[in-house]
Amino acid sequence: MKTKILLLITAAVLYGSTTITAQTVESVSFSGGYSGTFSKRSDLQISSINGAGGEVEVRFNAFRQFRVSISGGYSVFSIDQNIYAMFSEWNWRYWKRYFGDINDPNFSKSTQWVQSILKDSSYSAGFDPVQKMDAFPVFLTGSYEFSLTDNIALRPYLGAGVIFYSKRLYVEETWKKTFAALDDYVYGYSYRNMAENVTGNPYAALGGFDAVYKMGDLISLNLGAKYAYIFQTKGKFGYDNFPMKDMFSARLGITFNY
Repeated sequence: MKTKILLLITAAVLYGSTTITAQTVESVSFSGGYSGTFSKRSDLQISSINGAGGEVEVRFNAFRQFRVSISGGYSVFSIDQNIYAMFSEWNWRYWKRYFGDINDPNFSKSTQWVQSILKDSSYSAGFDPVQKMDAFPVFLTGSYEFSLTDNIALRPYLGAGVIFYSKRLYVEETWKKTFAALDDYVYGYSYRNMAENVTGNPYAALGGFDAVYKMGDLISLNLGAKYAYIFQTKGKFGYDNFPMKDMFSARLGITFNY
């Protein structure tokens, strides 16, 4: 059933992208705002995730008050995740090889070189993991515009698309060495250990609305919110590593009318 749904979504996006090019461009919108989620992935032990970004939307006339749009955006998210779940998910070979088991944060059972260094009391170290995600949503939507007044309109819409993403992880390492012979002088330095990025492109269904204030024939201001439901395609399209079951965003933008 899920495969059929995904095939229908893909077919709709491809059909729409080839069809709307023959239509008349009505407007181009630029917006920015906040993004987050209502349903974090509990199986990945995500404690919080939020981000900010921007979007470009091209709207085409369909018929009467109906419009068809293509939008593309970019958002960067900060992710807080249980450290043990995080290293289990990433399965970082480099870390395992040189630092040992993340479930032993003090390296007390590690046979790697980190343990041998920290046995020397003149050394101390800190390890601070940082996880980010770059998301590039692409959606095809259909909308209907209700005119509330001469200058104000409400535009609800539905659609579907793909969220391309790339998750990145690094550990900020801080090392210090105390020189007793130099009156306990402390020398310290820090650097980043970078893990290999994790990528994917889960499918999503989209719903939302825009409130539009027409400042004139050429320019409008728009305020809106949207909600995307991520299809649960376990083992496919990078869903297993995507940190959210859904995604919402609130945005403010400007529209140039043609």
